[in-house]
Amino acid sequence: MNVLWIKDPITGHQNKVRGVLRTLSSKRKLHIIEHDLEWRWSPVRQLLPFMGMPAFAIPLKCLLKRPPELGQIDLVISAGGATQWPNAAVSHRIGCPNIFLGSLRRMNSSHFNLIASHEVPLNQPRFHQYDLIPSMITPDGARTAAESAGVAQQRAWGLLLGGNGEGLRWALEDYLSLVNRFILQAKSAGHGIRIATSRRTPIMVERTIKGLAEESGILLGDSWFHEPGERSTPLIATMGACSMLCVTADSMSMTHEAVSSGRPVISVMPEQTAFPRLTSNLEGLEKKGYLTVQTVSELSVAEGAPDCGWNLVSGDPSEPIADAVLAALDREYEIIRNPNTATRS
Repeated sequence: MNVLWIKDPITGHQNKVRGVLRTLSSKRKLHIIEHDLEWRWSPVRQLLPFMGMPAFAIPLKCLLKRPPELGQIDLVISAGGATQWPNAAVSHRIGCPNIFLGSLRRMNSSHFNLIASHEVPLNQPRFHQYDLIPSMITPDGARTAAESAGVAQQRAWGLLLGGNGEGLRWALEDYLSLVNRFILQAKSAGHGIRIATSRRTPIMVERTIKGLAEESGILLGDSWFHEPGERSTPLIATMGACSMLCVTADSMSMTHEAVSSGRPVISVMPEQTAFPRLTSNLEGLEKKGYLTVQTVSELSVAEGAPDCGWNLVSGDPSEPIADAVLAALDREYEIIRNPNTATRS
């Protein structure tokens, strides 16, 4: 099966597609054609959804700096708002099924065979709602990565730090309070610690935290984003090496990856209100037993657990999405084979 992947430059969007393609490749033989999307004039993409079907008549070369080659394509897939219209346009032009991962926004759902997202409209057959964002992280993958890095047998808790986002603002005092509480509780429990930062973490904050972690005497490994050290460990290996993960709540992708590793996860927030979308997402994950939410001031790593108990991921979180993709393909090809008896939902 030839799959055209229309990519934007955002890592989180790319990881969504990679996760789905990884699982799909275990079910079907795939030939993946990656196309890096570049708009000639980015604001024009805001207008195209309002033009409806006539917009698909516009030559792609007029809108994109380098349009994809429209050869033998069996499926178009993408994630990220910038990719929506090109995804639909290519599918319309060559008559092949297409999949979009994420919130649909202004595009009409009829332009896609499947839209996979957190929140979907009621009674909409084209939509598939997933619990966890697809990614390259699985419990088996995390364990294997930790074993390959030689860190699988150590008693450790992990702390994954982000930064400002989703309405949350992290002051230096918030970071220091979180890290100091985490270190103190790990020492009390007889655990070592592993710490990772991200692109959201300010470099000066990373340096300050690095100093605290090294002075603690229980730092087993790190994954510093800005200034990797000699003991730098891949993030997936860090997840696999820890019995518990604390993750700042500002990044849904990082939170979902931590949950997908199969570890108990505490989502940590500063003392303020987040955007409703983030709050709703975390509440949903907590109700299903994937994580528990705590503020910095109430952090209790050893005692943290959702009210319903832990429902830890054991299989591939992308499996339901991959199955939904294959079901959408089967429906589409049945319509092509029997146009008079099949109806497109």
